[in-house]
Amino acid sequence: MACRFWKLLYSGNHFRTNKSAAFYLNSMLYHSSQDVCNLQWYQNEFPKIKKLTHLLANVDAIDGRLIDINSNSTIFDDQIEHEMCTFKSLARVFVGSPSAQHKMKHVLASSTTNTQHDSFTPFSKTTEREPMVVGSLTKVSNFLSVSAQQRKLVRFTVCPQVTQHHIWTGALKEILNNFAVDLDSLSSQGLNEGTILGQQIVHSCLKFLTETANFSDPDSSSWMKLSPSKTVNYSDSQKWEDVLVMFNDLIECCRSETRLKLHVAKAEVMREGLLQIKDVSIDNNIGYKGAQSQERLVQKKLSKTLGHSSRCLFTLLQYYLYGRVTDIEVDMCGGIYGNENDSKFCLFMGRILTSDSEKMVGRGVKQLDRVLGLFKFVWEMAGKKGHLDLQGHLWCVGADNRILRYRGNMPSLVFFGNLLTAIHPLLIHAHSLLIWFQQNSFSAPAATGMVGLSLGEQRFIQGGIAQDVRCDGRKRLTYRPIYVETGVIPQANGSARIRIGATDVIASVKAELGKPNILQPNKGKVSIHIDCSSTAEPAFEGRGGDELSAELSTALQRCLLGAKSGAGAGIDLSSLIVIEGKICWDLYIDGLVVSSDGNLLDALGAAIKAALSNTGIPRVQVAAGASSDEQPEVDVSDEEFLQFDTSGVPVIVTLTKVGRHYIVDATSEEESQMSSAVSISVDRQGHICGITKRGGAGLDPSIILDMISVAKHVSEQLINKLDSEIASAEAEDES
Repeated sequence: MACRFWKLLYSGNHFRTNKSAAFYLNSMLYHSSQDVCNLQWYQNEFPKIKKLTHLLANVDAIDGRLIDINSNSTIFDDQIEHEMCTFKSLARVFVGSPSAQHKMKHVLASSTTNTQHDSFTPFSKTTEREPMVVGSLTKVSNFLSVSAQQRKLVRFTVCPQVTQHHIWTGALKEILNNFAVDLDSLSSQGLNEGTILGQQIVHSCLKFLTETANFSDPDSSSWMKLSPSKTVNYSDSQKWEDVLVMFNDLIECCRSETRLKLHVAKAEVMREGLLQIKDVSIDNNIGYKGAQSQERLVQKKLSKTLGHSSRCLFTLLQYYLYGRVTDIEVDMCGGIYGNENDSKFCLFMGRILTSDSEKMVGRGVKQLDRVLGLFKFVWEMAGKKGHLDLQGHLWCVGADNRILRYRGNMPSLVFFGNLLTAIHPLLIHAHSLLIWFQQNSFSAPAATGMVGLSLGEQRFIQGGIAQDVRCDGRKRLTYRPIYVETGVIPQANGSARIRIGATDVIASVKAELGKPNILQPNKGKVSIHIDCSSTAEPAFEGRGGDELSAELSTALQRCLLGAKSGAGAGIDLSSLIVIEGKICWDLYIDGLVVSSDGNLLDALGAAIKAALSNTGIPRVQVAAGASSDEQPEVDVSDEEFLQFDTSGVPVIVTLTKVGRHYIVDATSEEESQMSSAVSISVDRQGHICGITKRGGAGLDPSIILDMISVAKHVSEQLINKLDSEIASAEAEDES
C-alpha cells in the first residue's frame, strides 16, 4: 500500500485523520445510462482500477466502515473513502463488460448441471450491479416480492423469537459496547465535553442493564449463574423509561460527532422499542418468578407493537441470527431469476474486493453468507413456494485462479476461480472469484471456519505430511507446545486454561448437590457444555458457533462419559455419590473456545482433565436419624474439600487423515486438507474409553485398528506431558 496511507496517525482501534465520517457506498460514479461502455473506455480506465487496487489492498469497506484487515481497525480518511467509492463504482462497470458476462456464463455452465442457471447471466443489468444497504424487513420483502399476507406471516413468526428478553438486552448491550469502543478512541485523541458525557452515559447504561438482568437464566452455563447482588438496594422501582432517558441523552451528546453517526442512528432505531416498554418495571430483588413475569411483559409488548417495517425489529433479527446489530451492505444487489413452472429460483448477490488475500476473501464470504442467509430465512418464513438456490460472487482485480472450500452452514460451498478475459486481453487481466452456494435447507450460521489455500499451498502441506515434515517443522505424531493454567475462574470449583499452539480453551467445573437418576441410583451425574466464543473465529459470531458447540459437546460426552448407561466412562461417576439413591454430586463442566487454530477436541479434553484435577469437592456431613423414606439433611462444608480423583480421566487423541497418512494435533490449515478424522480417548492404563469420527470419507477397519494402536502410544506421551504441566501450574497457584 502507498506510503501516504501508512502515515496516518494510529490511535487505539482507529486510524485518525482530520475529516472523517461513516459512509455507505451508494455512489455510482462511473455508471452510464447504457449497460455496456465502448472498448476505448475500458482501455483508458483499467490502469486507474489497477492503481486503486494497489492503494487499497489491505482496506475493506463493510457495513458503512473502512477497515484495515491486518489490524481490524477502523479507518477514517476522506481521501481513502473517495478512492474506495471510485474503485467499487469502476469495478461494477467492468463486471458488466461483455467479456466478463461471457466468462461468467461459461463458469456457471461448467460448475452446475442445473439447466436453470444456463438461462441467465448474473449482473448483466445495471440495476443488478447497484449497491444496497439492507436495514429493514420491508427492503428484504420488496426484493423477494413477498405479499402483504406473507409479510404478516413473517412478522408473526419472527416477533416471538427476536423479542425474547435476552435477545433484547443483548442487542442493547451490543450497541452500547460499539459506542464505547469509538468513544474510547475519540477520548484518546483529545477529550471534549460530549465525549466525556457519552462515556459516562454508556457506562451507566451498561451497568444498569447488568445489575437489573435476570441472573437465573436457565439457558446460561452453570458457572455463569450468579446470585442477585445483595449490595444493591433500590428505594424506588425502576422502569425501562430510565434506559430510554439515557439513550436520549446519549443521542443528543453524540449527534454532532460524525464518527459516531452509525452508532447514533442505531440508538435512534432502538428508541422505538424503548418507547413501547418504558412503563414496564425492572426489579431484580423480587425473585426469579417475578423477574420472569417482567421479562415476559417486555416480550409481549415488543411483539405486539413492532411492525414488519420496524427497523428495531430488523435489528433484533440481526442480533438473533448473527449477534450483530449493524445493517448489512452489499456491493452488488443482484436479483432473483426463476422458473415458476418447475418452482426453482436463484438469488445472487456480489461483493467487490480490493485483493484476493485469505483475510479479504474470508471477510467477503462471511458478508455474503450473512446477507444471503438472511434473505433465504425470510423466503422460508414467508412460505414462498419453490426452492431458492443461493449464489454469492466475489470480484477482484489480479486474482490468481484457485479453488477454496468454505466449511460453514452451507452443505456445499466452493469458490471457482476463473479468468475474467476483458475487451483487450493484452491490456486487461481482471479475475473473479465465484462462490457457489448449494443448499437444500437453511439454518442459522454455525460455521467452523474458512481456510483458503492456493493449489501450491495445498500440495506443500500434503507433501510435507507425506515426508513426515510438517509446515511448522513437526513430525506427523508430534504435538505443538502445551501450556496449562489452573484456577482461572475463582467462582468455579475447579478450572483450567490450555494453550496448544494458537488454540486456546478454558474449562470450568461447578459441583452442586442433586438427586441420582432413578435408573442409576449409585452414580452421580456429569454434563458437558461447550461454547465457541465469537472472538475465536469470525464464523462463531452470533449463532454461528451453535452447531460446532453442540458437535464438540456430544463428542466430549462420548469420549469422556462413555455410553448412556455409564459403561466405559472415563470419569468415575460412582465417586460422586453421597447417599445412594438420594443425594449425589452433579458436575457441570463448561468449556469455552477462546481462539481456534485446529485440534479443538483434544485441547478441550485436556482442559477438562486439568480442571477436574483442580476441582475440590466440599466435604458433606449427613445428619443421623433420618428414616429410609425421608430426605436426609446434609451439612456442606465451606472449608474442607476433597480432591477429585483424575487418575482414570482419559486424554483425547485425534488422528487426522491427510492423503495416505494421519497426523496428531492438526492445525486449521491441515484440517482443511483432511479426508476424515478419528478421535480416541485413552486412559492411563491404555484402555479405550470412547471413539468418534468426523469427515465424509470412510475408513477401512484395519486402518481404524492401526489408528487405535497409534493413539495408545501417543496418549502415553500426552498424559505425561499434561501431568507435568498440571503439577507445575498447581505449584504456581500454591506459591
